Parts: sequence; C-alpha cells; structure tokens
Amino acid sequence: MLLSIGHYCLLISVISAAPIVVLPAKEAVTEMLPWTWEHNLKVTFGLVSLCYLLAVFIPNIGSAMTIAGSTTNPALGFLVPMIFYWKIIKKEPSFSWKRIRILLTCAFIIAVSFMSLYNFISKSG
Repeated sequence: MLLSIGHYCLLISVISAAPIVVLPAKEAVTEMLPWTWEHNLKVTFGLVSLCYLLAVFIPNIGSAMTIAGSTTNPALGFLVPMIFYWKIIKKEPSFSWKRIRILLTCAFIIAVSFMSLYNFISKSG
C-alpha cells in the first residue's frame, strides 16, 4: 500500500515538473525547425507521455538519477563543448589531427555512456 502511494506521488511530481523541463526543450527545437501547430501538439504530447512512462516504470529515484547521469551528463559536459570547438576550427582540413582527436574522443565518450547504461540495465533486469 505504501509503495503504491510512493509511486503515485513520484508520478505526480514528474508530471508536475515535466513542463519545466519539456517546454524549454521544445521551444529550442521550435526555433530551429519550422513547426505547424499540429507538429507542436504531437511533440508536446510525446514528451509528456515519455515523462509519464518514466515516472511509472522507474522504480526509485536512484535509478532515475543513474539513467540521467549516463545519458545527459556526458552529452552536456563533454560532447556539446567538442561540437562547439568543431565549429570554431572551420579552417582546419577535414582530416587534421584536431578533428580526428575530437571524433575519437566523442566516440569514446558515447561508448562509455552506452556501456554504463547497459551495465545498469543488465544489473537491474
């Protein structure tokens, strides 16, 4: 009984917090892509549904933090700065040592992130 109450409380908190996370992300994509009202409605419904499903199926907050940590932290902390650096060095040749290092580092970070997520899923499943 208490576990069910806890799950419903987590569900309500994620649904309440979803607009704080979903709307800025959706607005950023809207500025990049010309969307119609119908596309906007579908994407918003999809993002809120995804947040709802995550709230229902993730058993505890530790698991949610592990999933977020293995997906978003490497992207924001490592990949996005490297993409910006890639844009800065436009004058470099395509196969310069700088560009190759960026690609190898990105591939390594993505591989480690996937291995971390796979390790979490295999242990919890």
